[in-house]
Amino acid sequence: MILALKALALLIISFLIMALALFLAAGAIAWLAGWIYLILLFGWLLVGIGLLLKYNPGLLEERLSLSQTNQKAWDKVFLLLYESQNR
Repeated sequence: MILALKALALLIISFLIMALALFLAAGAIAWLAGWIYLILLFGWLLVGIGLLLKYNPGLLEERLSLSQTNQKAWDKVFLLLYESQNR
């Protein structure tokens, strides 16, 4: 149950950030193409989360965490470099 709430919270936060970016750039909230995009994107994400919760909750838990306990050192460095490039 906690895993489902965590996934849902991250999905809602992602939706709000994406909506803010799209509609601020468009200059209007009444942009139909933006709403269709958001509904399709987050609809499929919600379906994926539901399937992972049902069939493989361990994988969902791993995907929701930023770093794993068995993650190699070079992979942590790569993730740090990747994140610094995308900011």
